[in-house]
Order: sequence, then C-alpha cells, then structure tokens
Amino acid sequence: MHVQGDEGSAGSAPSPGIDRRELFRRAGAAGAAAAATAVAGPLAPAAFGAASADGPTPNQGGDYLVPRHRIGCGMVSFGFASNYAVLQDIRDIGYRATELIQFTGFPGGVGRAKEVRHLLQEANLVGVGNMHYLGFGGPDIANSLDRFIAEDKAAGMRDFGFVAHRSTPATQTEAYYRELAHKFNEWGAATKKAGMRFYVHNESWVFDRDPETGKVLYDVWIEETDPDLVYFNVDTAWISARGLDLIEYVEKLERDDRITHFHIKEWNGTPQVTPSPQLGTGVIDWRGFFKALKKPEKYWYILESEGQTDPKASALAAYDYLATPKG
Repeated sequence: MHVQGDEGSAGSAPSPGIDRRELFRRAGAAGAAAAATAVAGPLAPAAFGAASADGPTPNQGGDYLVPRHRIGCGMVSFGFASNYAVLQDIRDIGYRATELIQFTGFPGGVGRAKEVRHLLQEANLVGVGNMHYLGFGGPDIANSLDRFIAEDKAAGMRDFGFVAHRSTPATQTEAYYRELAHKFNEWGAATKKAGMRFYVHNESWVFDRDPETGKVLYDVWIEETDPDLVYFNVDTAWISARGLDLIEYVEKLERDDRITHFHIKEWNGTPQVTPSPQLGTGVIDWRGFFKALKKPEKYWYILESEGQTDPKASALAAYDYLATPKG
C-alpha cells in the first residue's frame, strides 16, 4: 500500500442516461478479457436505488456470495484517484462503500474533510474508514491523533484505521508489539469517545515471528488489546501469502466480535502479492471463506486490487464475481 494524494477533489458529475457499467465494459474489454472470462454469473443491476447501506435490500439477503449491499471498493483499487467522477464510477458499478487512505490527514483540515463527506453523500457511498500510519515522519497517528479524529469524524467515516508502522529487525519483537498494543488501547479509547471504532490493518510483516520465542507478532496485538477498544480489518491476501490459516484467524476474531471489515484481495500462490491478480483467478478458496463467516451481514467487503492496468474494468469484474449467486 502506498501513500496517496488529496482525497475527493471535485469533478464533474456524469451525464444522465448513460449506462456507465456498459461503458466500463466496452472500454476495458481488450485489457480485461482474461479476467472477464473468470467472472461467474450474470451482471448485477446498474444501481440499487436509495436503500440504506445498513440493511438488506430486496433479493439481497443471503442469496449471493456476499451480501451485495455490503460490497465496497477501496481507493487503492483506483490508484488513489478519488475525485467525484471516480466515486460515482464506484457507485455506478454497484459498490456501496469506499475506504479512504489519507495517511497524513486531509489537506485543508476539517474544512476539506467536510467537502469529502459531501462528495461521498453525493455519490451515495458509505465512508467505511480512513487509514493512518505511524513512524514515517511528518504528521502521524502518534503526534496528530486529535486532529486526525476530528477530520475523520467531519468526513463522515464510520471507523478510524491504522495501517502501518516502521518495520525493522528491532521492531519485530513481542516486546515492541506489546508496546504498540497498549498504544492501540489508548488510541481506541479516544476514537471510541468520538463515536468511531479504531481498527488495525494487517500488512505482511505483522505475521513475522519473534526471533527468540517464535510468537506470531500479530497474535500479540489480538491478545494484548482491549476487545472493546481495538478492532481488526482483515486483509485476506497477506494472511494467505504468509502460509497462515485465513479462516482460523477470522473465526478467532469473529468469536470476540472484533472485525470491522475485510480487504478482499486475491493471491496467486507466489511471493509476488502485488500487483493483485484479478479476483477469482487465484488460489484463495473464496466460497469456503465466505461460507465460514458466522455474521456475513455484519461486515463490509472492500475490494483492494492493487496495480491493475485498467482499474475500472477490474473493479467491474470483481464486483460481478462477489455479487454472483451462491451455488
């Protein structure tokens, strides 16, 4: 995951009367031909009306691979371009939510954050959360927490995310991860006071083991954090690529109600995780994974498809894959 620029720059609204999904399909037909052949099932409708993103809409209950009203597209899948036209693209494909990656806060502060909230409302998208980091210099979650919370709240974010920290041999120990876990509890308490949940995103290196004890470092976070203050955003590809049991981790976190959402990212079975393979063409058993979830209606499923040459075509194919009927 890479640092992005400004979120939500204003753009022109799409022309009425145009089937944008068909335009995406035609524009991306050549570049996405191989991916399109892997998409199962019929195309979903172009839009689902104004139904609430928090509740089922007609014919969307448990009939599909995942609940269609819970499918979102992360900004990373569009190369961090996030003007109004891109947000509208996401919604016109059928996605109901997006996740921002404004690591160092919103340029322009709370005022800009309010503009982003308006853009999301105009596009009829839920803001699932915004990502922040630690340890790369400049404004970060340790020295700008109050500012970040105020901005994310103004932007209408449901939750408040932590994505990365500096990874060096000195930090890859139980002791350091325990120290971070205690900070998470503090940050989680402040976030909860503002009406949001604090969540932690898993990168590859959090599954390293302590060189002396052999302890998986991610497990330290799970065990040492307060379940009422710290939640987890589960990235499917990184857990799979590290040779760990994805379903086992999800069952552990779901048991204590600690999952906010998933990053749905494919893995091709090699060390090369990015660029992401097209969803449904890799080695992750998606049907088995989704079937194992105890509370599928509770979570957001955010597409994270990095490095695609045609983001729109890829997002369209991924949506159609997730929205196919079970069977």
